[in-house]
Amino acid sequence: MAIGTVTGAIERINTPQNRPSLTILTLTCTAGAAGGAPGDHLFPATVINTLSGISDYDLRGLKLYSIVTVPGTTGPLDNSDITITDRYGADVLAGAGANIVDNTAINRVVFNPDTAAVIITGDLTLNITNNTTASAVTTVVLELIGI
Repeated sequence: MAIGTVTGAIERINTPQNRPSLTILTLTCTAGAAGGAPGDHLFPATVINTLSGISDYDLRGLKLYSIVTVPGTTGPLDNSDITITDRYGADVLAGAGANIVDNTAINRVVFNPDTAAVIITGDLTLNITNNTTASAVTTVVLELIGI
C-alpha cells in the first residue's frame, strides 16, 4: 500500500494589546502514488503536534477558529472528508469536515470560539478519507486563536 505524506508549518502572529494571539498551521498533504487499488491512494493519519516545524510549539490552550482546504494541481477526489481527532478520539470539527476537501474548490469552515470553542488540550490527529486520486495534494490550514 502506497500511503502519502503530511508536512507542517506554523506561523505565530503577535496582535495588538487586548486581542488574542493568532496561530496558523499549514499542513501540506500528499496522497500515495498510483497503486493496484483505490486504497493505495491514502493520506496518512497524522499527529499534527509532532510534525517537524510544529512540534517546537505547545498548541495546548489555543482555540480552533477555522479550517481551510486548498486543492493542489492534482486535487483529491471531490467531497473527500476530514476529521481532526483529539486526545479522546472525538472529532473536534464535529462533522463539519464532511465533504470539505474538493478537487478544485477552496473551502472554509468557521467556528465561533465564543460559543462553541474547541480548546486544544493535547495531540490532534488529522484524518483525510474517501480520496481515490493517486498523488493528490491538498493543503489544510488551521487557524487558531489564543485564550
